[in-house]
Amino acid sequence: MAFENQTLGQSMVRLFMSYIPTRVIYVAAKLELTDHIGDEGASAQELAQKLKVDPTALYRVMRVLAGLGVLRQDDHDQFYVTPFGETLRKDSPRSVRDYAIYNHEIVYDSFKDIAGSVRTGKPVIDDFFGFLRANPEQEAVFHAGMSNRGRVETAAILDAYKFSKPQTVVDVGGGNGGFLSAILARHDHLSGILFEQASAIEEAKAGLGGPLPRCLLVA
Repeated sequence: MAFENQTLGQSMVRLFMSYIPTRVIYVAAKLELTDHIGDEGASAQELAQKLKVDPTALYRVMRVLAGLGVLRQDDHDQFYVTPFGETLRKDSPRSVRDYAIYNHEIVYDSFKDIAGSVRTGKPVIDDFFGFLRANPEQEAVFHAGMSNRGRVETAAILDAYKFSKPQTVVDVGGGNGGFLSAILARHDHLSGILFEQASAIEEAKAGLGGPLPRCLLVA
């Protein structure tokens, strides 16, 4: 019984400390760590000079990432990006880097007062989109993160739905147009309408979500 109680306690400790690995992943995303490592591998010392960070602290971060399977560490303390870790690269088609940053710079902070929210029943951020409009930098983080997440799911949606009959596809709240861009690229018989807030439409006009041929942009 004592052993069982100890095991349960250890399991609970691991659970409530699981924010540590996720915060380390955020650091990797923010520093563009996997991009800087490249395909040749790198040591923490080399990367610290390039990124202008403390080498000892960076080494500890990279050790955690190796334990999570994001990086691989060899016997000479060289680190390499694993296929799993490639999802944190900016240029990877499977990249979720921007979504990681959005979660840790916006969503994570909103959970700080979750106890107060449970007591009162009121949301931590009462008007989320008003909050974003008042904070343009975080609004850009939000749109990039949403586009990033959508890209991961887009291929499965396009394979599941054939879009054979519709002539016009309207994407309501489609961010910078990444999902609609993928639809129009695969189906040249379709036209599109992207209906979003003005800031997202500006990003779509700038091509941040990809090409949008045959598309009307509506703020």
